[in-house]
Amino acid sequence: MPLFKKKPPSNYRQTAIDTTDSDHGWYLCSHCGKKYRKKDMDADHIFPKSRGGSNNPGNLQMLCKHCNRSKGNDVNRSAGDLVSRQIDLIQYETYKRNHKKVLEGCEIIAKNLKNYSDADLRKMYNDNAFSSIRSKIKNEMNRRGI
Repeated sequence: MPLFKKKPPSNYRQTAIDTTDSDHGWYLCSHCGKKYRKKDMDADHIFPKSRGGSNNPGNLQMLCKHCNRSKGNDVNRSAGDLVSRQIDLIQYETYKRNHKKVLEGCEIIAKNLKNYSDADLRKMYNDNAFSSIRSKIKNEMNRRGI
């Protein structure tokens, strides 16, 4: 048994991805403003680890590979980047709360599908707002022979 337990590696890249809004898999580089796919982005420490920065979501941003390599451990833009990141995190948390409410509402509807008319079921099946329960709607429609 080792004397010291190794600290599990921090998956800061996944943390940055999970807490950054994407447009259907496209991410916006915080510095150059261009959109890139996830594979072309790097998780950047706004205040570099070499200067005492942490892996918490407020210190991480997504940069394209070119911007991240150009930045290195420079801290000239760190203050502005930290403010921008805090705004992004507030927007992300608001989105998560609203999305959770929508999913909860869909689950309530899913439990009561038998109470809806055939026309309502057809509308819900074709509405993207109900995509999370589309299979349940389809099952109810099949059960009724619609």
